[in-house]
Formats: sequence, structure tokens, C-alpha cells
Amino acid sequence: MKRLLIALLLTAGLTSLKAQDPMFTMGYSSSMHLNPALTGYQKGYKVNVNYRNQWPDISGTFVTSAVGIQKKIDVINAGIGLLISSDQAGEGTLSTFNIGLNLSKSFNLSDQLGISIGSSFNYQQKSVDWSKLTFGDMIDAKYGFTDTTSVGNVNTTVNYFNFTSGVLFTYPSGNIGVVTSNINQPNQSFTEGGVSRLPMRLTLHATHDFNIIPGNILVISPSVIINTQKDFHSLTSGITTRYKWFKVYTGYSASNAVIAGAGLCFNYFTLNYIYESTVSKLTNATGGAHELSMSLRFGKNKDLEKRNINAF
Repeated sequence: MKRLLIALLLTAGLTSLKAQDPMFTMGYSSSMHLNPALTGYQKGYKVNVNYRNQWPDISGTFVTSAVGIQKKIDVINAGIGLLISSDQAGEGTLSTFNIGLNLSKSFNLSDQLGISIGSSFNYQQKSVDWSKLTFGDMIDAKYGFTDTTSVGNVNTTVNYFNFTSGVLFTYPSGNIGVVTSNINQPNQSFTEGGVSRLPMRLTLHATHDFNIIPGNILVISPSVIINTQKDFHSLTSGITTRYKWFKVYTGYSASNAVIAGAGLCFNYFTLNYIYESTVSKLTNATGGAHELSMSLRFGKNKDLEKRNINAF
């Protein structure tokens, strides 16, 4: 079924394909992917690993993974990070590889308020294995599928640069961010002379920490992430409840899934897992989605005492 979806998508858009970006539901757990202005949000060094497997019970795979490292540069109040990610659809039928450099700069507006601006400079490669796809004109009334198609001259890979910028407003108990992705709308067409622009994507995200028991013993953190990309719209909202080092998450992806998860949160280390149960017409026979994130912080002890990110 996944192969069919990919084939239909490519057939309809060999010259004008309008794709959507791969995204993680746990936005704050993949902070550099969510908003480049979050790069260096926490002091010291931080390594992130993120993994998402969507619809595992359908043949084929929709797997997105990312690994990144970031550093807060205290002397100039800035952040720098390197992010590498990949997205696999249909057991490698359609693959996207990304390597990006994130830069951010923070400014104090007052004792309580701050603003950060960030940019992400990415090199991306998208690949397709045409041998794994079948098209309508390959069906013969007598012999069934043949190995010929009228699809013209096509490439197996396309390379391009992509740019993203974001702004982050911070205050002691939370933050609000706005991101514009695919600013240059790179051409992803596999056909010679074809045009397939990747549409710009606008993201709005926010989280707030309610310190129920003083001393960060019990913290409740609602969060919301809104994405708009051409005709694609998504809204994911949820609540993270952290008691000391243990977290639980409940959330909802509008018209698509209910979400539940749990995690561990220490100054040096975090580990989060969520499961999305599909509630749309696809039903949960797809297997829903599994998502895992892990982060490791290191540096001087004094660097690790502030700014834990509670939200998933």
C-alpha cells in the first residue's frame, strides 16, 4: 500500500510535485529541527537523537531519524549546531538526506524577557528507486504488468540547498517561536527541466511551565505546535507532567491521532517515548506511530543547572 501511495504521488507530480517536510511530533525533543533559534537554548554541549516510525503495520516503511550536536557559546550569547537527518519512505523507494548548520543569537530585552534569532543552512539530497515503482501504463490487458513505461527522462537523485529561519521569544516560564522553512523553495523535480518547488512552511510553537510544587518537584507544561505548508495543515497539542525525574505526556494531533508517552528527565540525560494511535479513516490498523528521543548534555557542572526543557 505504501509503495502505491508513493507511486501515485510521484506519477502525479513528476514535474510539479508538492511534497511536505518530514516532522517529529515531539517538537521540543528535536529542538534544532523545530526551530533553529532554539540552538544553544541550554548551556553546555547537547547531543540529540530522534527516531520516528510511522504506520509500521503496513508493508514498507516511513522512518525519519536525526542526530545533532549543539553548543551554547556564552561569551557572545549565541548557539551553534550540526544536524544530520534522513527520511525513508517505502523501504528506500523515496529517500531524503539532510545535513545542516544551525546558528543562533540571543538578546536580552529585559531582566525577564529575551529574544533569539536563528537560521539553518541545509544541503539536501532526495533519491528515488524507480525499479520499486509500478505505473498505470505498465499494465497490459493480457500479460499484466510489463517492465516498460512512458515516463520520460528522469533522474534518480536531486540535490539542492535549503534555508530556514526562526525567532524565539523567551520568558522565565516558557517560550514562543515562529519559524519559516524552505525560504528559497528549492526545486525537487526528478525530470530534466521540470519544476517541483518545495513549498514554504510556517510553524508556530509555544510551551509554558507551571511549577505546581516549588523547586521543580512537580511541573505541568502544556505545549502546542502548528504547521502550515501549502494545502497541508497540522496542529499538535499536549500536556507534559513531570514529577521529579519522571514525565508523562498526553496529546492530540488534530483529526489524526491521540498521543501518549513517558520519559525520564535528568540534568545530564533525557529519554522520551510516545505512541500515536490513529483515529482518522486510516484506522489504527496502520500500527499508528512510534517516536523515540534521547539527549545527552555535557560540560561544566554549572552549565547544566538551568533550563531543562520539560515539554516533549
